[in-house]
Amino acid sequence: MSQVLEYKYKIDLEKNWLFLSILLIGAIPQILNGYALYLWILLLPLCWIYGTYRLDKNACLIILFSLSYTFFRLLHPNRPATSVIVFHLFYPLVMYESGIYICKRCTHPITVIIVLFSLVFCFAIWSIVNNLFDYVETGAIVNATRSIAGEDGIDLEGVVPATQHNSMLSMAIGGIGMLFIRTKDSFERKFKFLVVILSVFALLSTLHLLNRTGILMAVLSLIIGYFWDGLDSKKIFKTIGLLLFFLIVIYIQFKDSVLVTSVIDGFAAREINEYNGGAATGGGRIGRWLSSPMYILTHPFGSQGLWYEGRYVMAHNIWLDAGIDSGYFAFILLFIITFRFFKNLNILRKDKYIPTFYKAYIFLIIITILLQCCVEPLMRAFYPLFYFLFFIWGLMKCDFSFKKFCSGSMKLKSLF
Repeated sequence: MSQVLEYKYKIDLEKNWLFLSILLIGAIPQILNGYALYLWILLLPLCWIYGTYRLDKNACLIILFSLSYTFFRLLHPNRPATSVIVFHLFYPLVMYESGIYICKRCTHPITVIIVLFSLVFCFAIWSIVNNLFDYVETGAIVNATRSIAGEDGIDLEGVVPATQHNSMLSMAIGGIGMLFIRTKDSFERKFKFLVVILSVFALLSTLHLLNRTGILMAVLSLIIGYFWDGLDSKKIFKTIGLLLFFLIVIYIQFKDSVLVTSVIDGFAAREINEYNGGAATGGGRIGRWLSSPMYILTHPFGSQGLWYEGRYVMAHNIWLDAGIDSGYFAFILLFIITFRFFKNLNILRKDKYIPTFYKAYIFLIIITILLQCCVEPLMRAFYPLFYFLFFIWGLMKCDFSFKKFCSGSMKLKSLF
């Protein structure tokens, strides 16, 4: 990358330092004794001040969804805390407008990629540090309890379950697929190195907590990354050969390794001890998913939870949970939002002005978040990750593209 372009995106970061600081600090809600997430409310006034606020159709849908979801949840006995009500009311719109802000205020599109990676890093770093401290303290490669107790201000007080840790690590894990994406310049190579290193630490953390979803995300990301540039017979045979070679080497060298043995034994013990059927039932999720549609149909205004096996539970799927918690209106609105999101994602996929490298990174992040949305109750467990989808939607809706940077006779190739 030329020095001129490097100068441009550094100027972008400098002139938006206040907005970016608030955005990134809020992405680590565990700091400031858990109050960092409240800072995001300041982002909306900044969008108004700098003139990037736009009340388009997407914003109206987001407002309607936030109002309906929150209102109907307040009708039930298990109403959320006041802070959560405020978050659900404002943060989907705040993050959508923040995505538009970043896209409009940054003159260089690479700034957008840097901001995305910084957010992914902030979401994951707290969990990675906690898992590292847990490993150093206990000396155990895997944590059989699948939870980390808070202490010394590194963690919140109490116990944080593996589900929440995996939600924080999910986007970082998704970056592992960048391993197979081709680079064209020194910036892309450096960026790829940072993404893959963060992904490896995130994957080790999710293995430490015996989380199956994290492993599924890594495998899916690697598959997408590998086939991103297309497929031919030569590539298939080469892949099969290399895969067999590495499997043989791994078996010979590491079959008696403490690391491999601990991880395998940990997952085997989890399968034996789980009361909900283990991996065969999706950790008990499949039964809940099958029961949810009929339950939603019979509860048009929502309920305090899915009545399943004699107790109220969550469906572990944001679309089903929205219908269970708040009834038909929120359920339908979330599906409309999802449809429009995929519509903008398809436009992003076809945009010839966005280099393949950056397009692949954005796509992998979106896929891992959507997978997490399918299997976890993000609106009750780790809602900042749910809000992050609206941030990316704002980027896509506001034409995140190299098009606005490529003017006149300046070709895309000249950027690098």
